[in-house]
Amino acid sequence: MSVVFRTLLATLSALLSAAGVLLLGVYLLVSTEHGTRWILQQALLQAEGLTFETTQGTLATGLTFRNVAWQTADTGVRIGEVSIHADPACLWRATLCITRLAIADVQGRSKGSGDSAADAITPPAFLWPLRFEAHEVTLNQLSWHQGPDAPQPAFQLETLQLRAVAQGRQLHVHDVRAAWPDHLLRGEFRLRTHAEWVLNAAFTLDAVIPAAGRDWVRADRLQAQVNTRGPLHALGVEVDIIAAGQQASARGRLNLLSQRPSFSINVHIPAWQYADTVTRVSVQNVKVHVSGTPAEFEWQAASELEPLLLPDAPPVPAGTLGLRGRRTGPSLSGVQLTYRSRDGAHALQWTGELQTGEPPARASGHLRLQT
Repeated sequence: MSVVFRTLLATLSALLSAAGVLLLGVYLLVSTEHGTRWILQQALLQAEGLTFETTQGTLATGLTFRNVAWQTADTGVRIGEVSIHADPACLWRATLCITRLAIADVQGRSKGSGDSAADAITPPAFLWPLRFEAHEVTLNQLSWHQGPDAPQPAFQLETLQLRAVAQGRQLHVHDVRAAWPDHLLRGEFRLRTHAEWVLNAAFTLDAVIPAAGRDWVRADRLQAQVNTRGPLHALGVEVDIIAAGQQASARGRLNLLSQRPSFSINVHIPAWQYADTVTRVSVQNVKVHVSGTPAEFEWQAASELEPLLLPDAPPVPAGTLGLRGRRTGPSLSGVQLTYRSRDGAHALQWTGELQTGEPPARASGHLRLQT
Protein backbone atom coordinates (compact mmCIF):
# COMPACT_ATOMS: atom_id res chain seq x y z
CA MET A 1 0.00 0.00 0.00
CA SER A 2 2.84 2.34 0.84
CA VAL A 3 4.35 1.64 -2.58
CA VAL A 4 1.07 2.57 -4.27
CA PHE A 5 0.79 5.68 -2.13
CA ARG A 6 4.34 6.74 -2.97
CA THR A 7 3.67 6.09 -6.67
CA LEU A 8 0.50 8.20 -6.62
CA LEU A 9 2.30 10.93 -4.71
CA ALA A 10 5.16 10.91 -7.19
CA THR A 11 2.73 11.02 -10.11
CA LEU A 12 0.81 13.92 -8.57
CA SER A 13 4.06 15.75 -7.88
CA ALA A 14 5.15 15.29 -11.49
CA LEU A 15 1.80 16.55 -12.77
CA LEU A 16 1.95 19.60 -10.51
CA SER A 17 5.51 20.30 -11.60
CA ALA A 18 4.50 20.02 -15.26
CA ALA A 19 1.52 22.29 -14.63
CA GLY A 20 3.80 24.79 -12.90
CA VAL A 21 6.20 24.77 -15.83
CA LEU A 22 3.28 25.18 -18.25
CA LEU A 23 1.84 28.03 -16.19
CA LEU A 24 5.23 29.72 -16.12
CA GLY A 25 5.54 29.27 -19.89
CA VAL A 26 2.09 30.75 -20.52
CA TYR A 27 2.87 33.63 -18.16
CA LEU A 28 6.15 34.36 -19.94
CA LEU A 29 4.44 34.21 -23.33
CA VAL A 30 1.67 36.68 -22.53
CA SER A 31 3.40 38.84 -19.91
CA THR A 32 6.74 39.64 -21.52
CA GLU A 33 7.51 41.48 -24.72
CA HIS A 34 9.71 38.61 -25.98
CA GLY A 35 6.90 36.11 -25.44
CA THR A 36 4.36 38.41 -27.02
CA ARG A 37 6.66 38.96 -30.00
CA TRP A 38 6.95 35.18 -30.48
CA ILE A 39 3.15 34.81 -30.44
CA LEU A 40 2.82 37.60 -33.00
CA GLN A 41 5.39 35.96 -35.25
CA GLN A 42 3.40 32.73 -35.17
CA ALA A 43 0.22 34.64 -35.93
CA LEU A 44 1.82 36.36 -38.92
CA LEU A 45 2.87 32.97 -40.28
CA GLN A 46 -0.80 31.88 -40.22
CA ALA A 47 -2.34 35.15 -41.44
CA GLU A 48 -1.11 35.68 -44.97
CA GLY A 49 -1.05 39.31 -46.06
CA LEU A 50 -1.18 40.75 -42.52
CA THR A 51 1.47 43.32 -41.55
CA PHE A 52 1.95 46.03 -38.92
CA GLU A 53 4.63 48.62 -38.28
CA THR A 54 4.91 49.04 -34.51
CA THR A 55 3.75 47.29 -31.34
CA GLN A 56 3.81 48.29 -27.70
CA GLY A 57 3.06 46.34 -24.50
CA THR A 58 2.11 42.72 -23.84
CA LEU A 59 -1.03 40.63 -24.10
CA ALA A 60 -1.43 40.60 -20.32
CA THR A 61 -0.97 44.34 -19.72
CA GLY A 62 -2.36 45.58 -23.03
CA LEU A 63 -0.95 45.37 -26.54
CA THR A 64 -1.15 48.15 -29.14
CA PHE A 65 -0.60 47.76 -32.89
CA ARG A 66 -0.20 50.71 -35.22
CA ASN A 67 -0.50 50.98 -38.99
CA VAL A 68 -1.96 47.52 -39.48
CA ALA A 69 -2.50 46.37 -43.08
CA TRP A 70 -4.16 43.29 -44.51
CA GLN A 71 -3.89 42.63 -48.23
CA THR A 72 -5.67 39.85 -50.15
CA ALA A 73 -6.40 39.26 -53.80
CA ASP A 74 -9.84 40.84 -53.33
CA THR A 75 -9.44 43.60 -50.76
CA GLY A 76 -7.02 45.87 -48.95
CA VAL A 77 -7.60 47.08 -45.38
CA ARG A 78 -5.58 49.61 -43.37
CA ILE A 79 -6.11 50.25 -39.65
CA GLY A 80 -4.58 53.16 -37.78
CA GLU A 81 -4.49 51.53 -34.34
CA VAL A 82 -5.55 48.31 -32.61
CA SER A 83 -5.44 47.87 -28.81
CA ILE A 84 -5.90 44.44 -27.20
CA HIS A 85 -6.25 43.46 -23.55
CA ALA A 86 -6.37 39.72 -22.79
CA ASP A 87 -6.99 37.59 -19.69
CA PRO A 88 -4.30 34.85 -19.51
CA ALA A 89 -6.23 32.94 -16.83
CA CYS A 90 -8.78 31.90 -19.46
CA LEU A 91 -6.19 29.71 -21.16
CA TRP A 92 -6.63 27.18 -18.32
CA ARG A 93 -10.07 26.43 -19.70
CA ALA A 94 -8.82 26.33 -23.32
CA THR A 95 -10.29 29.76 -24.01
CA LEU A 96 -8.77 32.91 -25.45
CA CYS A 97 -10.38 35.84 -23.62
CA ILE A 98 -10.10 39.32 -25.04
CA THR A 99 -11.38 41.63 -22.32
CA ARG A 100 -11.12 44.70 -24.53
CA LEU A 101 -10.44 45.20 -28.22
CA ALA A 102 -10.40 48.75 -29.60
CA ILE A 103 -9.98 49.48 -33.31
CA ALA A 104 -9.67 52.97 -34.76
CA ASP A 105 -9.49 54.53 -38.23
CA VAL A 106 -10.26 51.66 -40.60
CA GLN A 107 -10.04 52.21 -44.36
CA GLY A 108 -10.98 49.41 -46.72
CA ARG A 109 -11.06 49.15 -50.50
CA SER A 110 -12.08 46.39 -52.87
CA LYS A 111 -9.56 45.79 -55.65
CA GLY A 112 -11.76 44.16 -58.29
CA SER A 113 -13.58 46.14 -60.92
CA GLY A 114 -16.67 43.97 -60.54
CA ASP A 115 -17.05 43.62 -64.34
CA SER A 116 -16.79 39.84 -64.46
CA ALA A 117 -17.64 36.73 -62.52
CA ALA A 118 -13.93 36.37 -61.72
CA ASP A 119 -14.46 39.09 -59.13
CA ALA A 120 -16.52 36.71 -56.99
CA ILE A 121 -15.20 36.34 -53.44
CA THR A 122 -14.62 32.83 -52.07
CA PRO A 123 -14.44 32.84 -48.25
CA PRO A 124 -12.15 30.20 -46.76
CA ALA A 125 -13.41 27.45 -44.49
CA PHE A 126 -12.29 28.56 -41.03
CA LEU A 127 -11.99 26.55 -37.82
CA TRP A 128 -11.35 28.31 -34.51
CA PRO A 129 -8.49 26.37 -32.85
CA LEU A 130 -9.88 27.10 -29.36
CA ARG A 131 -12.83 28.86 -27.82
CA PHE A 132 -12.69 32.62 -28.25
CA GLU A 133 -14.47 35.26 -26.15
CA ALA A 134 -14.46 39.00 -26.78
CA HIS A 135 -16.01 40.83 -23.84
CA GLU A 136 -15.81 44.34 -25.28
CA VAL A 137 -15.10 45.29 -28.88
CA THR A 138 -15.23 48.87 -30.13
CA LEU A 139 -14.52 50.32 -33.56
CA ASN A 140 -14.34 54.02 -34.38
CA GLN A 141 -14.39 55.49 -37.89
CA LEU A 142 -14.62 52.99 -40.74
CA SER A 143 -14.84 53.83 -44.44
CA TRP A 144 -15.15 51.40 -47.33
CA HIS A 145 -14.43 52.18 -50.99
CA GLN A 146 -16.04 49.99 -53.65
CA GLY A 147 -13.55 49.50 -56.48
CA PRO A 148 -9.90 50.43 -56.98
CA ASP A 149 -10.56 53.98 -58.24
CA ALA A 150 -13.63 55.04 -56.24
CA PRO A 151 -12.90 58.53 -54.82
CA GLN A 152 -15.75 58.53 -52.30
CA PRO A 153 -16.53 55.78 -49.79
CA ALA A 154 -19.55 53.60 -50.49
CA PHE A 155 -20.12 53.14 -46.77
CA GLN A 156 -19.05 54.93 -43.59
CA LEU A 157 -19.42 53.85 -39.97
CA GLU A 158 -18.90 56.15 -37.01
CA THR A 159 -18.92 53.66 -34.12
CA LEU A 160 -19.43 49.94 -33.56
CA GLN A 161 -19.71 48.10 -30.25
CA LEU A 162 -20.24 44.35 -29.76
CA ARG A 163 -19.44 41.20 -27.82
CA ALA A 164 -18.55 37.86 -29.40
CA VAL A 165 -18.05 34.15 -28.73
CA ALA A 166 -16.52 31.73 -31.24
CA GLN A 167 -15.87 28.01 -31.13
CA GLY A 168 -15.28 25.45 -33.86
CA ARG A 169 -16.98 26.82 -36.98
CA GLN A 170 -19.50 29.03 -35.17
CA LEU A 171 -19.25 32.75 -34.42
CA HIS A 172 -21.93 34.40 -32.27
CA VAL A 173 -21.83 38.20 -32.17
CA HIS A 174 -24.29 39.84 -29.78
CA ASP A 175 -25.02 43.19 -28.13
CA VAL A 176 -24.22 44.86 -31.44
CA ARG A 177 -24.64 48.63 -31.56
CA ALA A 178 -23.57 50.39 -34.77
CA ALA A 179 -24.00 54.07 -35.59
CA TRP A 180 -23.43 56.07 -38.75
CA PRO A 181 -24.88 59.44 -39.83
CA ASP A 182 -28.54 59.52 -38.70
CA HIS A 183 -28.70 55.72 -38.24
CA LEU A 184 -28.52 53.35 -35.26
CA LEU A 185 -28.43 49.56 -35.66
CA ARG A 186 -28.81 47.07 -32.79
CA GLY A 187 -29.00 43.28 -32.75
CA GLU A 188 -27.04 40.04 -33.04
CA PHE A 189 -25.94 37.47 -35.62
CA ARG A 190 -24.52 33.98 -35.93
CA LEU A 191 -22.03 33.12 -38.66
CA ARG A 192 -21.06 29.58 -39.62
CA THR A 193 -17.56 29.67 -41.15
CA HIS A 194 -17.75 26.40 -43.03
CA ALA A 195 -17.09 25.95 -46.76
CA GLU A 196 -20.37 27.84 -47.33
CA TRP A 197 -20.58 30.76 -44.90
CA VAL A 198 -24.08 31.02 -43.42
CA LEU A 199 -25.39 34.14 -41.69
CA ASN A 200 -28.43 34.22 -39.39
CA ALA A 201 -29.09 37.70 -38.03
CA ALA A 202 -31.73 39.83 -36.35
CA PHE A 203 -31.37 43.62 -36.16
CA THR A 204 -33.41 46.70 -35.36
CA LEU A 205 -32.67 49.90 -37.29
CA ASP A 206 -33.63 53.42 -36.18
CA ALA A 207 -33.07 56.02 -38.89
CA VAL A 208 -33.69 59.70 -39.52
CA ILE A 209 -35.67 60.29 -42.70
CA PRO A 210 -33.93 62.78 -45.03
CA ALA A 211 -35.55 66.21 -45.09
CA ALA A 212 -36.63 65.79 -48.72
CA GLY A 213 -38.78 62.80 -47.83
CA ARG A 214 -40.32 63.89 -44.53
CA ASP A 215 -43.28 65.70 -46.10
CA TRP A 216 -44.19 62.59 -48.06
CA VAL A 217 -44.26 60.18 -45.10
CA ARG A 218 -45.23 62.74 -42.44
CA ALA A 219 -42.50 61.45 -40.13
CA ASP A 220 -38.99 62.38 -39.03
CA ARG A 221 -37.85 58.83 -38.22
CA LEU A 222 -38.48 55.24 -39.22
CA GLN A 223 -37.92 51.89 -37.55
CA ALA A 224 -37.07 48.66 -39.33
CA GLN A 225 -36.74 45.05 -38.24
CA VAL A 226 -34.17 43.18 -40.35
CA ASN A 227 -33.72 39.40 -40.40
CA THR A 228 -31.37 37.35 -42.56
CA ARG A 229 -30.90 33.64 -43.05
CA GLY A 230 -28.79 31.53 -45.41
CA PRO A 231 -25.41 31.44 -47.17
CA LEU A 232 -23.75 34.73 -48.08
CA HIS A 233 -24.02 34.08 -51.83
CA ALA A 234 -27.81 33.63 -51.55
CA LEU A 235 -28.74 35.40 -48.34
CA GLY A 236 -32.45 35.57 -47.59
CA VAL A 237 -33.52 38.96 -46.21
CA GLU A 238 -36.75 40.09 -44.54
CA VAL A 239 -37.31 43.76 -43.67
CA ASP A 240 -40.39 45.27 -41.99
CA ILE A 241 -40.56 49.07 -41.81
CA ILE A 242 -42.89 51.40 -39.94
CA ALA A 243 -42.97 55.21 -40.09
CA ALA A 244 -45.76 57.34 -38.64
CA GLY A 245 -48.13 54.36 -38.68
CA GLN A 246 -47.44 53.54 -42.34
CA GLN A 247 -45.92 50.15 -43.02
CA ALA A 248 -43.84 48.48 -45.69
CA SER A 249 -42.18 45.11 -46.04
CA ALA A 250 -39.42 43.72 -48.24
CA ARG A 251 -38.40 40.16 -49.02
CA GLY A 252 -35.53 39.07 -51.21
CA ARG A 253 -32.07 37.61 -51.69
CA LEU A 254 -28.60 39.12 -51.71
CA ASN A 255 -25.30 37.89 -53.11
CA LEU A 256 -22.64 39.39 -50.84
CA LEU A 257 -19.76 37.29 -52.21
CA SER A 258 -19.03 39.58 -55.13
CA GLN A 259 -17.14 42.80 -55.69
CA ARG A 260 -20.50 44.09 -56.96
CA PRO A 261 -23.08 42.72 -54.51
CA SER A 262 -26.31 41.86 -56.32
CA PHE A 263 -29.88 41.68 -55.08
CA SER A 264 -33.43 40.76 -56.00
CA ILE A 265 -36.02 42.39 -53.72
CA ASN A 266 -39.82 42.50 -53.61
CA VAL A 267 -41.40 45.39 -51.67
CA HIS A 268 -45.02 45.59 -50.55
CA ILE A 269 -46.75 48.69 -49.14
CA PRO A 270 -50.35 47.97 -48.12
CA ALA A 271 -51.40 51.63 -48.19
CA TRP A 272 -49.80 55.06 -48.39
CA GLN A 273 -51.33 58.51 -48.43
CA TYR A 274 -50.33 62.16 -48.43
CA ALA A 275 -52.62 65.16 -48.08
CA ASP A 276 -52.40 68.89 -47.51
CA THR A 277 -54.68 71.82 -48.34
CA VAL A 278 -54.38 71.40 -52.13
CA THR A 279 -53.00 67.90 -52.68
CA ARG A 280 -54.30 64.45 -51.94
CA VAL A 281 -52.49 61.26 -52.96
CA SER A 282 -53.64 57.82 -51.83
CA VAL A 283 -52.43 54.47 -53.18
CA GLN A 284 -53.24 50.91 -52.16
CA ASN A 285 -51.44 47.60 -52.55
CA VAL A 286 -48.14 48.98 -53.87
CA LYS A 287 -45.86 46.22 -55.20
CA VAL A 288 -42.28 46.90 -56.29
CA HIS A 289 -39.64 44.54 -57.66
CA VAL A 290 -35.99 45.66 -57.85
CA SER A 291 -33.05 43.55 -59.06
CA GLY A 292 -29.44 44.16 -60.06
CA THR A 293 -26.49 45.84 -58.35
CA PRO A 294 -26.24 49.18 -56.51
CA ALA A 295 -24.75 50.77 -59.64
CA GLU A 296 -27.13 49.22 -62.18
CA PHE A 297 -30.58 47.83 -61.49
CA GLU A 298 -34.06 47.38 -62.94
CA TRP A 299 -37.35 48.03 -61.21
CA GLN A 300 -41.05 47.71 -61.85
CA ALA A 301 -43.95 48.85 -59.68
CA ALA A 302 -47.72 48.63 -59.70
CA SER A 303 -50.43 50.05 -57.43
CA GLU A 304 -54.08 50.99 -57.11
CA LEU A 305 -54.52 54.77 -57.24
CA GLU A 306 -57.42 56.42 -55.41
CA PRO A 307 -58.88 59.71 -56.79
CA LEU A 308 -55.95 62.12 -57.06
CA LEU A 309 -55.96 65.85 -56.37
CA LEU A 310 -53.04 67.99 -57.58
CA PRO A 311 -52.53 71.79 -57.51
CA ASP A 312 -53.82 73.62 -60.60
CA ALA A 313 -54.98 70.39 -62.27
CA PRO A 314 -58.29 68.59 -62.71
CA PRO A 315 -58.95 65.60 -60.44
CA VAL A 316 -57.54 62.30 -61.62
CA PRO A 317 -60.01 59.39 -61.39
CA ALA A 318 -59.15 56.23 -59.47
CA GLY A 319 -57.26 53.65 -61.49
CA THR A 320 -54.14 51.51 -61.80
CA LEU A 321 -50.65 52.99 -61.90
CA GLY A 322 -47.49 51.29 -63.20
CA LEU A 323 -43.84 52.29 -63.44
CA ARG A 324 -40.76 50.49 -64.73
CA GLY A 325 -37.24 51.30 -65.86
CA ARG A 326 -33.50 50.80 -65.47
CA ARG A 327 -30.93 52.83 -63.57
CA THR A 328 -27.34 53.02 -64.81
CA GLY A 329 -25.21 55.55 -62.95
CA PRO A 330 -27.02 58.92 -62.90
CA SER A 331 -29.41 57.96 -65.74
CA LEU A 332 -32.81 56.31 -65.74
CA SER A 333 -33.46 54.63 -69.08
CA GLY A 334 -36.36 52.72 -70.52
CA VAL A 335 -38.72 54.47 -68.12
CA GLN A 336 -42.38 53.68 -68.70
CA LEU A 337 -45.19 55.28 -66.71
CA THR A 338 -48.71 53.97 -67.29
CA TYR A 339 -52.12 54.89 -65.89
CA ARG A 340 -55.60 53.57 -66.66
CA SER A 341 -58.78 54.64 -64.92
CA ARG A 342 -61.01 51.97 -63.45
CA ASP A 343 -63.79 52.66 -65.92
CA GLY A 344 -61.37 52.50 -68.87
CA ALA A 345 -62.26 55.99 -70.07
CA HIS A 346 -58.84 57.53 -69.38
CA ALA A 347 -55.33 56.25 -70.04
CA LEU A 348 -51.82 57.66 -70.09
CA GLN A 349 -48.46 56.28 -71.14
CA TRP A 350 -45.10 58.08 -70.97
CA THR A 351 -41.92 56.46 -72.23
CA GLY A 352 -38.53 58.12 -72.00
CA GLU A 353 -35.37 58.80 -70.03
CA LEU A 354 -34.38 60.83 -66.99
CA GLN A 355 -31.01 62.42 -66.20
CA THR A 356 -30.69 62.73 -62.42
CA GLY A 357 -26.99 63.53 -61.99
CA GLU A 358 -26.24 67.24 -61.77
CA PRO A 359 -29.32 69.36 -61.04
CA PRO A 360 -31.63 70.27 -62.56
CA ALA A 361 -32.96 66.85 -63.54
CA ARG A 362 -33.89 66.50 -67.22
CA ALA A 363 -36.49 64.29 -68.86
CA SER A 364 -37.19 63.40 -72.47
CA GLY A 365 -39.68 61.00 -74.01
CA HIS A 366 -43.07 60.44 -75.62
CA LEU A 367 -46.53 60.88 -74.09
CA ARG A 368 -49.78 59.29 -75.20
CA LEU A 369 -53.18 60.22 -73.74
CA GLN A 370 -56.62 58.68 -73.99
CA THR A 371 -59.60 60.61 -72.66
